[in-house]
Amino acid sequence: RGLGGLDVKRPLGAVVTTDGNDLAVHGFVPVKSLDKLLDSLQSVTGPVERSGNSRSLTLPSGIALDIVEENGWAIVSPQGMDVEAVDPTPLFAPLSENYTIGIQAFPHLLPEPLRLQLRMLVEQGAAAAGEQGQQLDARTIGKAIDSLADTESLAIGVAIDNEKDRVFIENRTVAVPGSPAALAMQGADQGQLTVAMPPMADGKRPAVSAHLVQRVPEAARREVLSMLEQALPRTQQNPDRLTETLSLLLRDVISSVLATGGIDAAVCIDTTAGAKKTALPDVTAGIRVKDGAAVEKNVKTSLSSEVSLPTGVRVTFDAAKVGTANLHTISIDLSGTDAATRLGKNLELTLAITPEYAFLLAGGDPRQRLAALLGPQGQTDPDAKPIAAVEVAVDRVLAYAAEQEMRGVLDVATGDADAGDATEAGAGDQKGSLLKILVRPIERGVATRISADGGVVRAVAAGAGAAAGAGPAVPPGLPLPNGFQIPAPAR
Repeated sequence: RGLGGLDVKRPLGAVVTTDGNDLAVHGFVPVKSLDKLLDSLQSVTGPVERSGNSRSLTLPSGIALDIVEENGWAIVSPQGMDVEAVDPTPLFAPLSENYTIGIQAFPHLLPEPLRLQLRMLVEQGAAAAGEQGQQLDARTIGKAIDSLADTESLAIGVAIDNEKDRVFIENRTVAVPGSPAALAMQGADQGQLTVAMPPMADGKRPAVSAHLVQRVPEAARREVLSMLEQALPRTQQNPDRLTETLSLLLRDVISSVLATGGIDAAVCIDTTAGAKKTALPDVTAGIRVKDGAAVEKNVKTSLSSEVSLPTGVRVTFDAAKVGTANLHTISIDLSGTDAATRLGKNLELTLAITPEYAFLLAGGDPRQRLAALLGPQGQTDPDAKPIAAVEVAVDRVLAYAAEQEMRGVLDVATGDADAGDATEAGAGDQKGSLLKILVRPIERGVATRISADGGVVRAVAAGAGAAAGAGPAVPPGLPLPNGFQIPAPAR
């Protein structure tokens, strides 16, 4: 805005190309009149020399540029670099159609000498950082650079969707056809979520929900188990009995999960007032296993001895039965710890195992929730798709956090553990309060997107402004009133 000669209806950008071992950078600016645009910028760029359809200038920083106008584009390049009349429209289209700001790279086109040079520079940088006490794994970084040869394209973009009042950041990685990464993604869209979750106490969306659904081919399963075997501590290397017990148990559980053909898991957190029978929110997590009875047997074998358990942890097997699930309780003594002020002196977890699933529950009434999810009320998320998703209702989380702060203040002052339940009664209905993380398979690759509704963005901006003294902040320990709208700066 305010720049004469600029065509604001088209995108501007830059293109980096290689010719052998040489890199070339060209900027493309959409113009209606190049001379008008340069006149508007003269106070910043300095004087401009004109010669035919070419313009030359030297920035105050000393960088000399040549500018050529071709077919409505001002092509900007370092002085002395050859300029070709290339139409950038087809290059920019995939980015400009989806993102407000975006960058797309084609790593497999990077010449081998430049790739080796890049690796050498990174290794030198890692070594220099190590000398200054900053440990970087040069080998891992080197492997990542080597993998560029198998990466066809890499796109990163930010989009502002005014119509939906939403902002998102997205990353898309596509592998070269026939590469190991491309083969690994085959069938990645075939997974299906089967783990049911209980309904929320108020019938609305949970404060936090997540799922992971991914098909794992047999060859990949063997590789995962082999890597796990190498990563877990061995008895002769680590004589700690607890570490050994947990390592063996983890290996058995993961083996049973992968034996189903993939990963099928879900978790939800309910912070509603009706669920607040403990200091914890209601947390429910579940995962599909191949043989629940075998997993249960391994759990009992591993945790039956007090030597296998840390101090203050007690396990009660077969504490109850709900439907097809056997319930085992894990009690953790928090006395004398900072957590005891919030969670009480004893934290109780419930491990429930059915023939096909294993669940871990905390807070509220685990038996009631388990009965609900195993019965007709239990439902899987109909919108769940491979590979993974996390959804956070920010208004509910903020309301719950404020309530817990208030509860802590009143507990100290009056000993009233039931205060503040009304804080979240109106939460969960606020529009524009969702934060989402999605991981989806695409052809020969994967896409990751983080999106935030406008209400979340404005809440963060308001909080940052309040922290900087630009506006009022909610005093620490005070809950938001019922129905209180998150403060937002003027648009």
